Amino acid sequence: MANRTCIKIVLFIFIYLLVTVYGGKQQIKICMKQPDMPLTIREEDWKIKYLEIFQKFIEEKAKDDKRLNNYEIDIYLYPYSEFDKNKAENQILVLYYMEDLIVKLQKKEIDILILDDDILFSEMSLFESSDVFKILKSRYPSLDYFQDLSKYIKKEDLSFHDPKILSGGIYEDKLIGIPYEHDFNVLFYRLEEPNSKAYNDTQLYLENMEKYTWDDLIKQIYINTQELKISLINDNDLLNFFIEYASNHFNLSREYDPDILKLFYNETFTDFYKSFHDIIKSISEDKMISNTFKITLDYLFGMYMYNNSTFFKGKASHNILFKLMNKKVSNNTDNIIPLTLPPKYQSVNTHKYLVVNKLSEINPEILAKIALIITSKEAQLERADVLGSIPTFDFTKKDSDPDLQNYCNENSEICNAMDKMKKIYLKDIFKPDKLVPFFEIESFLPIAIRHYLIKKDPSYVEQTFKNINEFITDRLEHPYIKVISPTFCEIIVAGCILNLIEVMKYLPPYSAVKIKIFTLVGALSTNMIYIPMFAVTFRIFHIFRTKSLKNNVLIKRKLLIIDIMRTMIYYMIYIEDIL
Repeated sequence: MANRTCIKIVLFIFIYLLVTVYGGKQQIKICMKQPDMPLTIREEDWKIKYLEIFQKFIEEKAKDDKRLNNYEIDIYLYPYSEFDKNKAENQILVLYYMEDLIVKLQKKEIDILILDDDILFSEMSLFESSDVFKILKSRYPSLDYFQDLSKYIKKEDLSFHDPKILSGGIYEDKLIGIPYEHDFNVLFYRLEEPNSKAYNDTQLYLENMEKYTWDDLIKQIYINTQELKISLINDNDLLNFFIEYASNHFNLSREYDPDILKLFYNETFTDFYKSFHDIIKSISEDKMISNTFKITLDYLFGMYMYNNSTFFKGKASHNILFKLMNKKVSNNTDNIIPLTLPPKYQSVNTHKYLVVNKLSEINPEILAKIALIITSKEAQLERADVLGSIPTFDFTKKDSDPDLQNYCNENSEICNAMDKMKKIYLKDIFKPDKLVPFFEIESFLPIAIRHYLIKKDPSYVEQTFKNINEFITDRLEHPYIKVISPTFCEIIVAGCILNLIEVMKYLPPYSAVKIKIFTLVGALSTNMIYIPMFAVTFRIFHIFRTKSLKNNVLIKRKLLIIDIMRTMIYYMIYIEDIL
């Protein structure tokens, strides 16, 4: 009897496992960062809402494509705030964050990833970084680990996206990232009783915000005996605020000045650094700048709610907090979202992209279809309504697009802000074509800025800007590079090409003229190869002998070699004429 019971139990377990493994749906794991205010926004509620939205639209599309019925979505909220908070001092956060993600990609724990624009393609540059390969074991992780979706998605399906945002996910005609979400910095103000002092003060700020600089705004806040605090615990927030503050005082457009970064290590820039230091100190808790690097957005939002801060500096996507509160606020019957753009209406814009794990075991065509569904116009509008996210739409078409019109009718403050905003894109200021990779900028520059704010010594941050801007451009003129001058290398390459052409002398037809020509080519190619090699060797010998790297000596040697080559060429032509 006992044996029969055991057999039944084993049989039941076997059938259960068989049904579970072969009869269940295959899971697609989507990874995204946890909310940046984890104490204010309950992660589990957030996750449930995301799942409901994703599953809703996938089920609708499954009516036309039955294959989608075989899959279900699961979401992993990456604990980035904990990762950021626990990082070691001066740790390259972006690389170690990517390292952790890549481990999960390699283990196939993630099929789809929602990635920030400051990480996607951040390793791409004219000069590669050794840190990328050393830590990530890949020269181009954005290409090695993320699927090229242009094989599965038509361009017409993406036409509703803002072209600027769409281009950020494309590399050399390869669609790596699909625009998922847009965001920008804003200030949320308090809704005060009309005609009260606090109300009049707030109206003064709003009326003058486009004219104010950050200095003007903070000065006026303290004149009105009010408070303003901001969070700089996150490296990206610190860099964004630094650039917004600098943009108040200088035109940082590369169209205006292609070499604009030189401004940051110019001797006349000392006053700027001092004023930036003073402004951070004035808004720090107990006037201790180090406290600003510890304050979280959750803490600031609590201060705002308890009327201890005039503004809450957050993201446009935080509007969902105010939408939820509107039902409870008696003096906000019009459902106003109380937001304004930062001073001068200048705001750093950020984007998120959906990328697909190239190593995933799930059919990439299915993953591309899922990606297209959850980034569709309908899904973005749903997320905007339920979660407060900002769509990646091309709002220049809102007059002709009913969906955009409906969105702007329901979110008029957001659309008005986008119309007035002077957008700042960090990657446009730090273009990587002649700079170090962007990940190095976003890794080391915040460290340098933080170091300056605490030590009040601008030399470190100035040197960092100089390294960023001149790492490549100035080194092209550096004596070390001149030792193996590109000119000599070009002559050697040209000589090798001529040497390869020389084999054609063995092919018919044969003639005396052909013999003379190829005799000249042979002599010329030999000289073009060996004389520059001698020049490089001599220059290295000269440096070791004299311990001098003076450019004028090197230039004279170059001219001497050119004169020798010219003399030999004339001599060979003269010999040919005699023949």
